[in-house]
Amino acid sequence: IFLNRVREQAYRERLVRMGATLASEVAGRSLYRNPDILGHRLDRLQTVFPGMDVAQMMWKSPDVVKLPIKTVVSRFVSLRWTLTNVGDVSTIVEGQPGILLRHSGEIAGEMAALANEFPAVDVGAVVVREPCLLTAECELTRRLKRLAELRRRDRLSPSMRIFYDGSDGSGNAMLFAKVFMEETKPHDGNWW
Repeated sequence: IFLNRVREQAYRERLVRMGATLASEVAGRSLYRNPDILGHRLDRLQTVFPGMDVAQMMWKSPDVVKLPIKTVVSRFVSLRWTLTNVGDVSTIVEGQPGILLRHSGEIAGEMAALANEFPAVDVGAVVVREPCLLTAECELTRRLKRLAELRRRDRLSPSMRIFYDGSDGSGNAMLFAKVFMEETKPHDGNWW
């Protein structure tokens, strides 16, 4: 317990030191530069996410701490309704807190599009293995468009093709997550 408190305090101190570069607007800069206000916000978030390392979560996605608590709670509850087939949504949010910056409708749409493209794949299990799929930075919709273009040009790799053909291994969520992320990433900064 002592080590956890020391680590949490270290994360909080780093967040405060990084304030000038993390926050783009005046209100954000003042939040990150004031240890008392930041500590209060982190304490409030800790009540929303008991048992989680909130300071580490905010280290991963510092903009979440600027959201009003009502928004954080609302988005978290919405995610629980949206991601019913995922299991423990708390674990996913702890690992990828940036998904709280998105609206659940966007996430639901992307999950549905992924499930429609790959009906044999358990999309919930894929998200558990690779929760970054739910972040805005992942650009899931863009990745699906890239995949559609590769498929149209008949340039799918054999690894990706098994998930369309239903071949052996096509139900493996971890394999799908890794292949999908690798096959759909931009190459040399170019999506096509």
